[in-house]
Amino acid sequence: MRVTGSQDRNFYRIMDSGAKITKGNQTYYIYMEVVTADKEHPENKGIQIIDLATKKAYNDRYFLWHSKKGIFTQEKVCEDYRTMLIYGNLREYYPVDRELSVQYFRNFIKRSIDYKELQTEIGKPNEELLKDEFVFEITQGVDEKTYVTCETCGDEIIRIKLVNEEEVLETIYEKDSEND
Repeated sequence: MRVTGSQDRNFYRIMDSGAKITKGNQTYYIYMEVVTADKEHPENKGIQIIDLATKKAYNDRYFLWHSKKGIFTQEKVCEDYRTMLIYGNLREYYPVDRELSVQYFRNFIKRSIDYKELQTEIGKPNEELLKDEFVFEITQGVDEKTYVTCETCGDEIIRIKLVNEEEVLETIYEKDSEND
């Protein structure tokens, strides 16, 4: 069992991500998040997340522990649990019913760099990688999974990249570059 901790001025949390239980032929890996003290919200003390995963789910290349409060059990491969791999980083995935292409983004950026306008046209992203970096899944008939990442500063689009599960394939747009 392995325990790691993190702390800021008002909050202390312990994450236990190395526990393993075996029952018969089945092995489960356990992730727990425990808050030991929260100065701003003292009632927020105790177990926040318990996440159990079978060996099959845990060993899947798309495996990702849950990040929201609750109790979870993952028995199947992780792709079934809305997880995606974006240039080497595992992220939670929010499905959106739409079809987008790289050409759509190339055409959009020629007429506007307004992120709110983009979001009005195509809806919410599949995921937010970092603050102000959004991911949209591309459905253009390729064998590998591809995505467009859209970086913003306020409401302005400053960079659009085409990526796959392993790497950045192409920069479609970058503010103040030659294609601006």
